[in-house]
Amino acid sequence: MKEKIKTLFIRPSGALKETLRENEIKINKLMLLLTAITTGVMLVYWLLSVVLPGTLLDSSNLISLVIYYLIISVIVTAVCFASKFKPKAIKYVLFIVFIDIIVSFSTQITQDDKLILVFPLIMSTRYYSMHFSLFTSLYLIFSSYWLPIIEYLTLSGDQAGAIVKLLQQHTTDIIIEMVPLYIFIILLSVVLAYNGRSVLQRQSEISQKMARTQADLDMAKNIQISQLPAEFPLREEFEIHAEMHPAKEVGGDLYDCFMIDDDHLGIVIGDVSGKGVPASLFMMMTRKLLNHLGTSIQEPAEVIRQLNVQLEKGNEENMFVTIWYGVLTISTGEIRAVNAGHNFPVIKNADGRFEKLKIKSGPFVGGMPKAKYKQYEFKLEKGSTMFIYTDGVEDACDIKDECFGSDRMIETLNANSECDPKELISAMMQTLGDYSKGAEQFDDITMLALRYK
Repeated sequence: MKEKIKTLFIRPSGALKETLRENEIKINKLMLLLTAITTGVMLVYWLLSVVLPGTLLDSSNLISLVIYYLIISVIVTAVCFASKFKPKAIKYVLFIVFIDIIVSFSTQITQDDKLILVFPLIMSTRYYSMHFSLFTSLYLIFSSYWLPIIEYLTLSGDQAGAIVKLLQQHTTDIIIEMVPLYIFIILLSVVLAYNGRSVLQRQSEISQKMARTQADLDMAKNIQISQLPAEFPLREEFEIHAEMHPAKEVGGDLYDCFMIDDDHLGIVIGDVSGKGVPASLFMMMTRKLLNHLGTSIQEPAEVIRQLNVQLEKGNEENMFVTIWYGVLTISTGEIRAVNAGHNFPVIKNADGRFEKLKIKSGPFVGGMPKAKYKQYEFKLEKGSTMFIYTDGVEDACDIKDECFGSDRMIETLNANSECDPKELISAMMQTLGDYSKGAEQFDDITMLALRYK
């Protein structure tokens, strides 16, 4: 408990100091606004007291007091804006003026409401400073005692008699009525300042941890992207291009294309379950294993079967990955493929229109050690294009939370059917960006396009 109390009197440093400084400037602006409003309310009350004497204020002869606070408020406003609210002394000036206005106002209204004096204390605790809260408490006590005396003497003709009479009455009122309130005010300021500083310190610590976590995630995202191929095989028989556009959070999308031998090209796209660093690590492991298996085993079904066995071992987090893996025979255009729970590929037919190749897919990879996978075959004709993707394409949403969907994807592909793979993916990303403009991307978007020449 002693250590917690000590933190209230120790000057903050580091991120907490910067946070408190920003908060101080913000509250200074708020206090200037409240000072202006309170001065305006006093002016309105004075005007009403002229029209309705004795109903709102004890005296209608307050024009000098109103003019005084108007002038002070204008001067304080000019100083605040000239200094951009930055000097530390600004808050003391603001609260001295604000407390004086509140005390003067409370002594003039006909209703006896002392709780209005608590308001400056509540506002002072927004600075989360024990020193400042104690200063405000003491000045409030000082102002509430002497200011009414000064104002009374200013309006009284019998100076000597008034001093003795008022000091006796006012001191008695202070001891009997105000001492409990002053004790309450001081305790309140201590408790609120303590709680406020503690909350702000915890928020500052959480913000620092989040900043470090975000830096780690950004690094993980960069590592993830660097693991995907940026250059693609160059052959006269085909043209291929792929891109992965990560969301803010690290995900697990993957793609790859690699030469198995001089006449066979391996093509893969996948999506790991979940988000964050675990998904990214699972993705990198999946790609490395599949690349190794794909270059040593001819049949795609056997490649995915062995990949499933390898990924299932030690998979205590129960992660899995959906994969489409195909092997293109470059000389004939034939593709042998396995779909392990992934989206259907989209193929441009002889009539130049894109359509989904809806062939039943098998189970995802990594969850069931004895899962079996069937491969299927299809052929790309000269000039055909194959487009494969992850669900981030169809699931992209607009500001109304409506998904982009399969139909819009097919329309976009058909509208750009003559484009080469790189242009096709660029056109799809442009359409997705226009559609979801203003909405946050929540999933990775990965696409691969291959045109067989």
